[in-house]
Amino acid sequence: MPLCSNCSAQIFMPRIDQHKPSLTGLICDKLCSESGVPSISQPDKIATLLESVMRHIASCGDEIRYMDVRRALAFLDKQQSFLQDCRDHLQDFLSPIQKLPNEILQCIFDECCVMNYFRVGDRRQSSTQNFRSKPALSISSVSVRWRRNALSLPSIWSRISLEWSYDQSLDYFSVACGKHQPDGQVHEKVLFALDNFLNRSKQYPLSVTMQLKDSPLIFDGSKRRLCPVVSCLMEHAHRWRTFSNNSSRLFRNTFSSLPLLEETVFVQTPGIHDLAVLGGAPKLKSLIFRCHPHNVTGFCLENLSHLELRPLESDLETLFHKFPKLISLKLVVYYSNGGHYRCPENVSLSSVLETLTVVAGHYVKSETLRDNCSVFPFFTLPSLKTIHLQRQKVGSDGNWLNFDHFVAFINRSSFKLSTLHIEGPALSDSNLVLVLILMPTLLDLTLVDTDVSLESSPITRRFIERLRVGDTFPQMLPRLYSLTLSSCSESFDDAVVIAMIQSRWCPYQYKGPVGSERGTDQWPVFAVDCLRECTIRFPNRKESELEYVYSCLKCVEQDGMRLNVSGNNDRARVELA
Repeated sequence: MPLCSNCSAQIFMPRIDQHKPSLTGLICDKLCSESGVPSISQPDKIATLLESVMRHIASCGDEIRYMDVRRALAFLDKQQSFLQDCRDHLQDFLSPIQKLPNEILQCIFDECCVMNYFRVGDRRQSSTQNFRSKPALSISSVSVRWRRNALSLPSIWSRISLEWSYDQSLDYFSVACGKHQPDGQVHEKVLFALDNFLNRSKQYPLSVTMQLKDSPLIFDGSKRRLCPVVSCLMEHAHRWRTFSNNSSRLFRNTFSSLPLLEETVFVQTPGIHDLAVLGGAPKLKSLIFRCHPHNVTGFCLENLSHLELRPLESDLETLFHKFPKLISLKLVVYYSNGGHYRCPENVSLSSVLETLTVVAGHYVKSETLRDNCSVFPFFTLPSLKTIHLQRQKVGSDGNWLNFDHFVAFINRSSFKLSTLHIEGPALSDSNLVLVLILMPTLLDLTLVDTDVSLESSPITRRFIERLRVGDTFPQMLPRLYSLTLSSCSESFDDAVVIAMIQSRWCPYQYKGPVGSERGTDQWPVFAVDCLRECTIRFPNRKESELEYVYSCLKCVEQDGMRLNVSGNNDRARVELA
């Protein structure tokens, strides 16, 4: 039998063509006598022909049954797919998330929809990628209930990120002119989706991020006009609450006022005229520069409470005069060999600043560093409560810059610090102890020696021993509530760490290190608060080893301390069992 070209199965071919007109006549000619009466003188021929017909009938029956099976299989496959869809829908109704009330479900939606991304001029983006890049749209397409809850949350539709790049092959004004050209359909879809998001956000304040790879001003005949998609978003500038500008092209001629703007982020250096636009933002609270701004103190923002910048020397001298209500300040300082700030004539005073973050971009060898290369001589901050000292991952490993200036800053300010976070800067354990002695009010201490050589790390046995409550040394950090230590060391004296934790859990009941037979009544009562939270991280050690070594602290955790000991890049928490 011949084979099917589609499924390679055998094609049924009848042995006898029933439509052949001479078939009946042929049989009659062979089986009938001259008188027209069938003859029985040829039984062999009759039997042979009958056997052939019977085989053909059997073949037809087999083919009929086979055809019925194939039709049945096709029907069953279709029915199975239908039942599987019904099963999936019914299981969705029984899923645990369906039991959540709408209020909690809306909170989950709000956390998941961080940003909705719109890309103009990117032809490589598929429909699936375009759909997934807008979580608010994805969530609203799951079910009727989810859509109803998503539409009741204007906040998830108000977070918009626009990425724009110019493509000469596309007609950007096909939408604006009412034309529906093939190239313009891409922008028509983006414009329709953006307008849909703006409508669903109602009058909720917008969070906008713009990344413009080219100038949005394009030619429309002899005139230069703004791209329709960008223009659509600019028309709602009066609703912007946060604005992140990832390009150096800000439209100073298109902004009249920004009455709701509270936070602005500049990723690339803005021009002086671009910064002048912020004068029309009376509610601006946070200003973040992830670049080198030009004369940031050239204008005054009296209501600004948070500022991040890479300062010039002139900025440091007039910082608190131009921004008198600063509560939080982050300075990214880049040091280089021979670079320095001159000693300020007058130290700036701020009685309201509570949080100071200093990020050092480059660390150099101490012999090539000038003595006055530091930002701390510029400030006196008596109201300071939190200090973050960080260093960027630049691959260098030098001593912490100008430690003496930092100590002088602490003594001059006389603040009551509650939080100290040191990450990255190489600092000797003796200098760290000296700093902590000057901070008796400290409640939260975090030390991370990431990207620091083992020899330069302040987390040593001697430092841990100074933290332990006992009668050997004067008590350090008596008010300590939370302690976080992260050491990249592959081995450590764990017994010293365990003894320190036990001594600070119940200082008035501490009986000494593990294995000590000294009685409770022989230990003095120390004026030290109970340590409530302790996190120890060893990214370069095995969890099985840590689990065995620190299992003796299980009783401390059961008594109430929030204890976390982890390893292997902090992938999982070690259960102290």
